[in-house]
Amino acid sequence: MSADFSRPRFISNSFSVIFPPRAQIRRLANAIEDIVTKAGYFQPHIIPVPDEFDNEVPRILFGSEHGFSQIVISNTNISLNINYSPDWQLNIELGQKYLSDRIEILFRILSEAINASPIYCGLITKVRLASKADIDTCINILSEKHLTDQVKTSLREIKIKRTIIEDEKYYYNVTINNYRTWKDEIGKTGIRHLHDNKIIEHGLEITTDFNDRHSFNKDIAEEYQTNIDAALVVLERGIKSAVEVIDNLLS
Repeated sequence: MSADFSRPRFISNSFSVIFPPRAQIRRLANAIEDIVTKAGYFQPHIIPVPDEFDNEVPRILFGSEHGFSQIVISNTNISLNINYSPDWQLNIELGQKYLSDRIEILFRILSEAINASPIYCGLITKVRLASKADIDTCINILSEKHLTDQVKTSLREIKIKRTIIEDEKYYYNVTINNYRTWKDEIGKTGIRHLHDNKIIEHGLEITTDFNDRHSFNKDIAEEYQTNIDAALVVLERGIKSAVEVIDNLLS
């Protein structure tokens, strides 16, 4: 059985650092701006969110000059989000270096502007393997490995998810599902008509989340704090883990 996959495309990365909640963090936008503008980011966009909203809702957004990345800040989370250009999608080494060079900025924002301690951090990676085979063949790649015969019949969608603890320090979450993209057309009813003959791409999508939250969770005293060195390890192992999932699917 072969799904005839194209080269893996790394669609996006998101590196996040979690810190204790800070109310009204948008009032720190100017202090944060002094740090990020020197690294190629525009002036902040302040999101009008009431203070009583969930702490995880973004409050401040900085867009990059090249348009492919953002720094997004909530009352308890600071993230560097990257949507890769088509050429970078085929060369994750470029993305890994970009992230590695900018992780320090996130920690500087925490220490110099927010005055908060980093608790734990994590890297989310999204990869797509486009398939030239039919949709059923692509779905069967996963169902043969993970499902019993009783639930394989007439599958239209499939999603496999697992969480692993590595080295008693890290959570490693993996989700694999099939995906489809359709032509951007509106039918005569005014509603998108999602027929198979309008699919322009399909395949498997891999999402990995590698983080050191387990180190925080198992610390009864809640004294664990991540740092730049630990963040670079999370980055390296997060990318490596995604590559291993790809290799396993292609083997």
